[in-house]
Amino acid sequence: MKKIIYFLFVCVGTFYACKDEEQVLLNADFISDKQTISAGEKVYFMDKSAGEPVRWDWAFEGGEPSVSNLFSPEIVYNYPGTYTVKLRVGRGTENAETCLLYTSPSPRD
Repeated sequence: MKKIIYFLFVCVGTFYACKDEEQVLLNADFISDKQTISAGEKVYFMDKSAGEPVRWDWAFEGGEPSVSNLFSPEIVYNYPGTYTVKLRVGRGTENAETCLLYTSPSPRD
């Protein structure tokens, strides 16, 4: 009887030890060093996503380069305007996306 109880105790303990930890939901988010810039100025973007993504797909409307798959890209905006920045992050088959607007003011007359 003691062997059966010990065996069950070991099996239950092993089950809980091997149980996957709960994964944090994937949530895309980022920050930048500037939100308003002058034409020709660099903006540094940094991923702040939750859920430990392993893929980054950035899209920078009006920026150079216009796309990036780096964790923390730097982008140049050469013309005044308001631009959309999109970040799509992924982990396995899961994806999440977010976007923000950035403004480059018109030059003064």
